[in-house]
Amino acid sequence: MAGTKNYYNTQSVVNITGVTERQLRHWIDTGIIVPACVEEVGYKKKYRFNFLSLVQIRTVVALRQRALSLQKVRKAIEVLEKDFKIGKPLSDLTLFTDGETVFILGNNPGVVFDVLRRGQAVFAVAIDDLVDDLVKRANVSLDEIQRREYLSEHQEQAV
Repeated sequence: MAGTKNYYNTQSVVNITGVTERQLRHWIDTGIIVPACVEEVGYKKKYRFNFLSLVQIRTVVALRQRALSLQKVRKAIEVLEKDFKIGKPLSDLTLFTDGETVFILGNNPGVVFDVLRRGQAVFAVAIDDLVDDLVKRANVSLDEIQRREYLSEHQEQAV
């Protein structure tokens, strides 16, 4: 570890996280990443980061690798902090993205929130539950369904 009090300096963070120094400084300047400590040395600033900072930086990297724009990352952080009252959303939550928006899991199973739509609920559908329900309603077993599909496929191939 570089620095004191378990802080990492900028160069260590660059080496550990794989971001460039320019990216890191841009993320700091735009408020996406907040260093654990800022030291003013003349007209320059020296940033210090803790392990939580590293987690936050890698979360941004992961979201960006999944094609989420930096503007949407910034907006998601803002909504999670202000509307959901989550202090450090990049390290306190498991975030999901499809490259267009950011999702978080709700407390109830099957409920997902679209963060960029200010918490609009999206309901996940568990296919296993649907299949179990249909098997009961149709009064058949999964083995019987699989056997029928197998026979159907092989009859079509024989024709």
